[in-house]
Amino acid sequence: MKKVFRISFVLLCALLMLCGCTGGKKEEDKTIDISGKTFYNTVDNYDNNDHSKIWFGKDKTFVLKDNFYDGYYEADGTWEINENVVTLKVEHTGVGQFEVIKFEIKDEDTLILKTSLAGSQSDDVFSTTEVKGPTNGGSTTVPDLSFKYNTYYNMTQSSKNKSYVEIRSDNSFAMLDMDDFGVLEANGTCTISGDTLTCGNFQQVNPFGESVKEIYFMVFDENTLILLTDLGVSRIGDVFSSNGTIPAELGGSVSTASTDKGGLWIHSPIEDVNPMYYPQVEFDASGKFVFTENCYAGMGTYEGTYEKKDSGYTCHVEKTTMQGFKGDDVTVIEFEKKDNKTMVLKTELCMSMIGDTFELQ
Repeated sequence: MKKVFRISFVLLCALLMLCGCTGGKKEEDKTIDISGKTFYNTVDNYDNNDHSKIWFGKDKTFVLKDNFYDGYYEADGTWEINENVVTLKVEHTGVGQFEVIKFEIKDEDTLILKTSLAGSQSDDVFSTTEVKGPTNGGSTTVPDLSFKYNTYYNMTQSSKNKSYVEIRSDNSFAMLDMDDFGVLEANGTCTISGDTLTCGNFQQVNPFGESVKEIYFMVFDENTLILLTDLGVSRIGDVFSSNGTIPAELGGSVSTASTDKGGLWIHSPIEDVNPMYYPQVEFDASGKFVFTENCYAGMGTYEGTYEKKDSGYTCHVEKTTMQGFKGDDVTVIEFEKKDNKTMVLKTELCMSMIGDTFELQ
């Protein structure tokens, strides 16, 4: 009896091991194969009948056609799957500098984009079932500016003089792209399509050069525009605001009244130096500072955080563009308060020397 029981036990163990191995094989067989398939974006905000799409080759290459405000562009490269994520390694792209694009696999016919592109946005759903015609972007609510008069300032700029665009009720606009050292102005008309604001039909010679035919903004909300065109000073991605704040999703709040905490201080007059090139330091309400220094051969900057004391300011330098110039090794800049409108520099920089005074503007 013991011998029969021992044999039965061995057979039972063998059967259990066989079942376990078979189960593992089944899990491997569940891997979704997307090769040879084309997936179409189920939404389109640019009035296109044919939507953005991506084709996955059986040789592990892909071709992406993405609609955006200025037509469409293509990107290509290779793809791979790890668990339920498709990772695209971009080798060529007609717009932007995308290196990696990711999709989440929902099922064999549905992918969810997890990377924002020039046109298609993160969480857009791509399906093997083709959808035609313009849409309203799914759950995305597109604000209606209705061309009410409003002015949007470039809150990404750290300079005192900020670029801005005026949107007027008669569908006209005025764009002043400037910093503390100069200004470029353009006037014309504007239109809105989906979440894209287009400013063009320049009434004078285009100050931004032949490469800029029109100026594009993405309407983020009723108070916020995101620039989609490189200009002379303002760059792609700069945030323009009508209420002086940057939404938390775009990097946090910045107040137009930021100078209330420290303000802008400009170097006292310097002989034979144009006032446009005087050194200056600006303290904002978030505890950050930007010191613009004259290097004789141009202008450089120190940036970082500061401490405000009754006696003055202590600036902790986190980054600088002063490499190769006197003062490029400075890590702390100190100011001593003389009165409510004057402070004295206690650190030697380049043109700015110990004892130089700065006046509150």
